[in-house]
Parts: sequence; structure tokens; C-alpha cells
Amino acid sequence: MFTPTLIFRKKLLKTLRKDMLNAIPSPVPGDHGAHKSSDSDPSPATLREERVRVSSPFMRSAAKKEVVLGIDPGLATTGWGVIEKAPGHLSLRAYGAIFSAAGTTLSDRLIRIRRELSAIIESHKPSLMAIEELYFAKFAVSIASTAQARGVILLTAAEMGLTIVEYNPRAVKMAMTGFGSANKIQMQSMLQRHFRMKELPRPDDAADALAIALCHVQTNHLLKVSTSRKSRALFESEMAARAGL
Repeated sequence: MFTPTLIFRKKLLKTLRKDMLNAIPSPVPGDHGAHKSSDSDPSPATLREERVRVSSPFMRSAAKKEVVLGIDPGLATTGWGVIEKAPGHLSLRAYGAIFSAAGTTLSDRLIRIRRELSAIIESHKPSLMAIEELYFAKFAVSIASTAQARGVILLTAAEMGLTIVEYNPRAVKMAMTGFGSANKIQMQSMLQRHFRMKELPRPDDAADALAIALCHVQTNHLLKVSTSRKSRALFESEMAARAGL
């Protein structure tokens, strides 16, 4: 038994179906039902292209290559290494060191570091630079010279538009070997195995720079080093505790 409400709904559905059928244009004789495209009506190929471009921004970002420059700063020797990360592939581009003679003036040594680093960046076009943090446990003279070279390196990278991240030496060793106190040979052996190199990477500063770059690629962690008084005090107290002071 149909209620008045059901009868009304059936009539409404029939009316809507009829209106929809009337709204569909009849095919023109001779065109076999083909739909002619116009300037405002893109072709099926264009529609497919638009769907891929709009619906998969993540796939495009994942397929983008990332070139990372690793830096181990120093006044006498600045190590550098460039690696490239692509989907499912990691390759070593180049590595080496920037040397500055001890007999030249400080300004000339810093200019040399800046000039050679600029040439490396222009040649390999990295988007990011990973650099070793300043290690406070070193001798005061070593800290001063390294800080001067490091300042020039940071300035050069910033002026050339690179993103800059910093890594603690212990964090790099942990990422590479799982051991925070790994020695140079252990680190270099891991790099040799990872990049399938015929021999250990040399010099040591270049190997350290490669390790820093690889640490960033593996962890993909943008680290910001806090410069507050509290953070410095905690760091210095930790170093003093390790030294038994």
C-alpha cells in the first residue's frame, strides 16, 4: 500500500529524470556522437596531464633531487663534500679540502677560503649546507682560528642562498656508526663502504665533511643550535663533567 508521501517522491524522481534527459543535447547527424573540442574544452590528454599535475604534488616533491654540501671548518684545512639524494638513490659527487698556507696573512687565508668555497657552490649548486658545530673542548687557539674560518663560511653560504644546518660531532658519529666515540678510521671505513669507494676518503677533513653531509641526508633533521646563556652553560657544564673537572 503506497502512502501519499511515497507517491509524491516517485513523481518527483520521474520529473527530475525527465528534466536531466532533456538537458542532454542530441548528437548532430554525421558526427557519430563525437564531442568536438574547442579552445575552452581541453582534450583528454590535457585533462590527464592536469590531473597528474594537480593531484600528485607529493610525488613531484619526492622525485626532486637534493644536493647537500658538507663542511668541516678550519683555518688551515676546510674539508668539503657534496652528495646528491634522489628517490631510491644516493650518490657521491665530489669531495676535497681547501688549504691555506700558514705563512700568509689571516685576511688572505680567509679570502682564499671564501673564494674557493664560492667556486664549489657555483659548480655543484647545493641547496643546503651542513656544517660541524664549534666544539668548545678544543684548545682556545684552535677555537679562535676555526671560528674565524667558520664565520666566513657561514657568510658565504648565506649570501649564496643556501639553507644552513649544524651538527654536533658526536651526533654525526652516532648517525654513521652508532657509536658516539668512533675514531677516524671507523668513520672513513663506513664512508668507503657506503659509497663503494676503492680506498678510504682523504684527507681526514674531507672525510669528516662527507660524514656531516651524509648524516643530514640520513636523519633529514633541520637542527637549530640554541645560543641562549642557559644552553651554553649546560653544554659547558656537560663538557666539564666529561673532563672530570
